[in-house]
Amino acid sequence: MKRSFADDLDLMETLLVLLDLVFPGLRRNAQNVRTFGTSWESVSTPFVHSEQGRAVSHVGVIELSLVLLGRTVKVGSIHAVATHPEFRRRGHYRRTMEEALHHCSDRYETQILTTAHPEYFEPFGFRAVEEHCYVFECDSPGG
Repeated sequence: MKRSFADDLDLMETLLVLLDLVFPGLRRNAQNVRTFGTSWESVSTPFVHSEQGRAVSHVGVIELSLVLLGRTVKVGSIHAVATHPEFRRRGHYRRTMEEALHHCSDRYETQILTTAHPEYFEPFGFRAVEEHCYVFECDSPGG
């Protein structure tokens, strides 16, 4: 299921059909990013399950460097998890997620994701972690 955008030039278009269905507006956002001289496909490793020539399930992995307890750690950031509505409840998501996590297991110390539905990911060992935002004023040279 692991694919490469470089090896399959039609993959991004096929994938955008699925992702724009599940996340309306994503296609437009992906095109807007290109105006800044970068692309999603340049940093994401796609795990895709296809049927009848179309993507029906996707899990993407982006490598991130984070500072954890004072040291830099490479983590696998899971993103753009989607299954076509007509293909849900058939195991596509589970197989695609398992493949992506297997890919991550020997490359990264941990995996992260941001979601409004953490319960979807708990069966794979993810847990919700409360986020905090600290804001403070300080004097700095130059205002």
